[in-house]
Amino acid sequence: MNITESAEVTELRGVLRRLLLRDAAADSPVIRRSPRVWDTLTQEIGLLEVFADPGALDAIGEAMLASVLCEEIGRALAPAPLAGTIVALGVLRRCQPATDDIVSSIVSDHRTAGVALADRAINLEPGIKASTGAEGWHASGEAALAMTADQADVLVVPAASEAGVVLLAIDTSHPSVRVIARPTLDGTRAFADLVLETTPARLIADAGAASTMVDFAYDRTALLLAAEALGGARHCLEITLTHVKQRSQFGRPIGSFQAVKHRLADHAVAIEATASLVALAAAIADDPDADPAQISVAASVAKAHSSETFTAVAGDSIQLHGGIGFTWEHQAHRYFKRAHVTARYWGSAASHRARIASIMGW
Repeated sequence: MNITESAEVTELRGVLRRLLLRDAAADSPVIRRSPRVWDTLTQEIGLLEVFADPGALDAIGEAMLASVLCEEIGRALAPAPLAGTIVALGVLRRCQPATDDIVSSIVSDHRTAGVALADRAINLEPGIKASTGAEGWHASGEAALAMTADQADVLVVPAASEAGVVLLAIDTSHPSVRVIARPTLDGTRAFADLVLETTPARLIADAGAASTMVDFAYDRTALLLAAEALGGARHCLEITLTHVKQRSQFGRPIGSFQAVKHRLADHAVAIEATASLVALAAAIADDPDADPAQISVAASVAKAHSSETFTAVAGDSIQLHGGIGFTWEHQAHRYFKRAHVTARYWGSAASHRARIASIMGW
């Protein structure tokens, strides 16, 4: 098992970082979605085509590529629904050929997608109910706090039916779909409640296959959130190092003081540990022989560790920047807010450790 990224992925990382830096300068510092960033990802780089091509993904590593891209998104706090679209495309691609036309429309029209899956730390049961009749499948109910639901053109929705949990595809442009944006502490990530009222739906996975797809979506989302947290933590450490080398007190840079050096060294070690855990989780997810329990454990380990690391690094970044770190004009508060939202969304570190213990039978 190889946990190192390929030369092609490293090159793509560099290209994406430069383009996001360019686009970040043009956008408002706090914005829920940037069409400019989405155009960069889909038109200039062509990421949707890559994630719809099984041959390319097998050669590169689907989870490895997705985690690297989301790390750069997290590093820039880029307001784009990339993680949700990647996860949704992963589900839809695994349900082919029944979803060929949906995948094709997302790629060709540069549409956004998402999975309206409940945070398992809050609720294990779908809030959406599915029914079928002469006119096909319909869905009714509510999914709370669905990430980027207000930005998705297509939503993959787990729903409870008489036969069990099934997986449906919903076109959010239908008039029976209501998406209610939910403001949160983090102004750069969009959350919304999804409300369906007898909404026409496409069955993409029946009760026999849906549970596997739901597990895939949950684990992959946890991994990509961990990767975003890793990128945010790296950026916080970098800007803090730059500041403590330049800011002087008592005639010397504050970075030369032992207390500051030790704190930053601890953060550097924690970040490298997080990077290893994210890379390992991605490598396990890309391994065709990996046991599903291994994939779930690795994703939860990465999510738990990355959340705690990002929160600690972002908090100390504000402290070590001094007075400027507390101002609205400085970027530190945006990473601090993202860190705390990430630490609580999709399962806290404690809930993921409990999940690991349950899977391992401890």
